[in-house]
Amino acid sequence: MQQLKALDVSKNPDAAGMQLHIGFTAVLSVFLMALPLAVLFPPGVITISLFAKSYKEAQSYVSPLMVLVIIPAVRRCLPGVELTAKLALLPILNVSLLCKELVTGTYHWNFIALIFLSTCVYAAAALFLAVKMFQREDVLFRS
Repeated sequence: MQQLKALDVSKNPDAAGMQLHIGFTAVLSVFLMALPLAVLFPPGVITISLFAKSYKEAQSYVSPLMVLVIIPAVRRCLPGVELTAKLALLPILNVSLLCKELVTGTYHWNFIALIFLSTCVYAAAALFLAVKMFQREDVLFRS
């Protein structure tokens, strides 16, 4: 019971600094920045798995892609990693760094535009590649 009293904000004003308030604007911004990233992955996975002849083979082709996704997302948690123009062009790291900034309430509009546009370009390229792969008969009618 003593621990609960220590966490009570009215009796311990230092505990108020530990609370995180995420506003509707931050949630909407993170959602909008994640949309092009969500469009990027399915065509990439489909394009890679089209080369497989079975489900197991497709899964073994796609598994390294998952590692390539997790590493940049975790890298943003390391100390000293800040959003720069160079990092704004790296596909997954840019959105995760920007989402960290948006949640804290910092809106760098030039980085937001650069990251949104670059991620949209990557997503469009992945969609184009997936469409081109589906147009090839040797991929579709493989035996």
